[in-house]
Amino acid sequence: MMKKSLLPFVAFLTVSIGVAVAMPALSTHQEKEEKEKESWPPPAASAKISPVQAMAIAKKKMGGGVAFQANFEFDEGHWVYGVMIVKGHKITEVEVDPKTGKALDSETVTPDDEAKEMKSELTKVAAAGG
Repeated sequence: MMKKSLLPFVAFLTVSIGVAVAMPALSTHQEKEEKEKESWPPPAASAKISPVQAMAIAKKKMGGGVAFQANFEFDEGHWVYGVMIVKGHKITEVEVDPKTGKALDSETVTPDDEAKEMKSELTKVAAAGG
């Protein structure tokens, strides 16, 4: 008899713990989206280095490879060059500050993820009317 009466409580507790664990991740994602909405349209862009210079800086940070693209993009509230570097069989995006020329974050990327990101950005621009 006691086991049956505990079952709803255990189920409730399990769901509550799951929600509590997931909330910080959802909150962080929602905060990032809100920050991007607040900063849209982005402030005027300016750069002191060229895309070619950004590619050289990113290539140096990676210790070689082939720099094949430098996108001037508004990311997380500021303008950066997103430079794609291929080294071995890996694609890495290196962010370069367009004003200081400093190499910032880098991350391994896939063509599929980059396509999804581009689709999302184009949809946002189209919805804002340019």
